[in-house]
Amino acid sequence: MHLIMAFLANTGNIFGDVGLHDIRVSSEVYASATTNQMLQGKQYTRAIRGIRLVHEALTHLFLTATEDFATKNSLPSVIGETKHE
Repeated sequence: MHLIMAFLANTGNIFGDVGLHDIRVSSEVYASATTNQMLQGKQYTRAIRGIRLVHEALTHLFLTATEDFATKNSLPSVIGETKHE
């Protein structure tokens, strides 16, 4: 448990100032105090869930932008090959 908390605190030190705090608070998923505790390594179950949510949201935005770029420039679809329908 202490190892996980140390990892999350280091992640908070690195990424907290570059917008991770702002993403969580402005999306109204987590309150400011909760986000501060998550970035300090406390509330580790919420912190892990929060990192996963941010990762999935940013990945979705990246893939959507990539698909839009490919469509505009008549390039092959990136998502179509990996998407299971």
